[in-house]
Amino acid sequence: MPAPTFLSDALRLQWQGTKTWFPGAVQNNPVATTVLADTGALEGGTYLFHVFSWQDGAAVGHVQVEHRNAANSAIVTNANGNADAQRRAIGAGGNDDFVFGNGIVISTNERVRVTVVANITGNVQCGILAVQTVTSP
Repeated sequence: MPAPTFLSDALRLQWQGTKTWFPGAVQNNPVATTVLADTGALEGGTYLFHVFSWQDGAAVGHVQVEHRNAANSAIVTNANGNADAQRRAIGAGGNDDFVFGNGIVISTNERVRVTVVANITGNVQCGILAVQTVTSP
């Protein structure tokens, strides 16, 4: 009987890279643009990201995952000319997990962070798992 595989050998190898956890602190009633989690400056390379978000408020909260430039002064513009950012909704009294399924190329000192889109009432916490991928065993 052949050994089981994890989705595909290529994906399995990618997730075998260096893993770093960037937890954000619990924020109470954060206002728009509050940074909930931040990787800080990263080494250049290809990364997979998993963003974890939780809140206990009675209304849906909205956050934005941003790929920031090395100066942390702007969102990176992707090859299509669009801002490299993704908005996510955290359900009322719930959580949201968001996995970037494809490797994202990060230049030296760029970062990924999660910010509040509009004021959120209640406690909120986000964290980022960054995996610098490998391409061979």
